[in-house]
Amino acid sequence: MNFINKVVVRLDKIDDLKDDLGKMARVYAEYGILPQHYYLMKDALLWTLQQGLNTDWNKDVENAWICGSIEVINLLHRGYIG
Repeated sequence: MNFINKVVVRLDKIDDLKDDLGKMARVYAEYGILPQHYYLMKDALLWTLQQGLNTDWNKDVENAWICGSIEVINLLHRGYIG
């Protein structure tokens, strides 16, 4: 969860995480995790957050997490192919 915290804190400067996410993508690849799996991870994260936040989960929170997740996925994908 530490990395998720790091990402959340730096969402306004997500490009600063480009190198870290690139490294993570290469580690994922070594474990057999492919870019198409990133969306499954996003869905699992969103589901977990929704369960944990319960009544605090709303459309604004969901949209914020979806947008942030997609930004992270884009950087992971660049790291995977780069």
